[in-house]
Amino acid sequence: MLRGVGTHMAAAMRTQTALLSGCAAANGFALEATGDLTASVARGGAGGRSSVSGVTVAVFGATGFVGRYLVNRLGRMGTQVLVPYRGDEHDWRHLRLMGDLGQIVPIPFDPRSPESIREALVDADMVVNLMGSDFETVNWPYEHVHAHLAGAVAEQAADVGVEKLVHVSHLCADSGSSSRYFASKAAGEVAVRKAFPSATFIKPATIVGEEDKFLNVLGGLAKSIKTIPVVNGGAQVVQPVTVGDTAGAIVAALDRTDSAGKSYSIVGPDALTMSQLAHFVFDMVRIEPRLLDLPVAPLAFAGKYLARLPNTKFSDDTVARALIDEVVPDGDATLADLNLKATSIEQLAIRTLRRFRPAAVWNAPIDSHELEDARLFK
Repeated sequence: MLRGVGTHMAAAMRTQTALLSGCAAANGFALEATGDLTASVARGGAGGRSSVSGVTVAVFGATGFVGRYLVNRLGRMGTQVLVPYRGDEHDWRHLRLMGDLGQIVPIPFDPRSPESIREALVDADMVVNLMGSDFETVNWPYEHVHAHLAGAVAEQAADVGVEKLVHVSHLCADSGSSSRYFASKAAGEVAVRKAFPSATFIKPATIVGEEDKFLNVLGGLAKSIKTIPVVNGGAQVVQPVTVGDTAGAIVAALDRTDSAGKSYSIVGPDALTMSQLAHFVFDMVRIEPRLLDLPVAPLAFAGKYLARLPNTKFSDDTVARALIDEVVPDGDATLADLNLKATSIEQLAIRTLRRFRPAAVWNAPIDSHELEDARLFK
């Protein structure tokens, strides 16, 4: 049933694309379907979201955190975006506003079915895989999501002749990691590279933004219990990268002809310890800082049992990840190699964290003097 619906949706999408191309030609637009996201924009009309680039990109995982920012960037370039989804319409309907009529195309698919994956990307010129899971479930362990599913998408993309594949992994992906999450990310890279040798890999550090699960968690803890727990004295080094920079790196990788087969480590400009970051969060929410250093062994033991609970947000793997520094390996390509400049978290922190302030200081302004007093680097 699901595959049948996907087939009808794909057929409708092909008809829709032909109509859009016909309308463009009738109005004197010259579509250069070269696969380049900037050079193939329709020559005429209002431009931007109201243009037709002639390029179609399938974005797996478009309904997630990074996905909405990526779809928005592609949509405002006139790119048609295919949105494979496995839930209901509430998962993707917010994305429709990010492109002109007919440019954001939802396609239901079954991630366990290679045929369904094929139907979702068969009409795409390029494919982006954003699919991932922070926590394991009974039905979706890390290995299935990050390795098997990533390999299946790459295999189908190669089989139908997709021009370019961008796979989003993680900066700390390592087959020998003590974290199952990071080890599965490394296994996913191997599977993708085997099926699609020219794939481009985007490897971001911790991603932050207004809907993230990092700064928002720290801000929530600061507000609710007036304490931010850390492990190992908060010595873990993190280099948070903004979600906007991450989406920009993916678009740049799609757009560049020299990105095939390369890996890009995407980090922010600020390398700081978790202790420093926790103090910075307290400064932003105007609450007296208090850190609680938790012992690793008992925390990991408790995480093994908490991981068995439904919809858990904590496990022993969470503890393992908190002990691994985010460091760019020597010689790796970075945002600079994509001609992009990293954005400091200082520029988005107040937008993300203001809601965690006490009511008495909620509307207090943030000016340059206050940013200088914030202990981001102290």
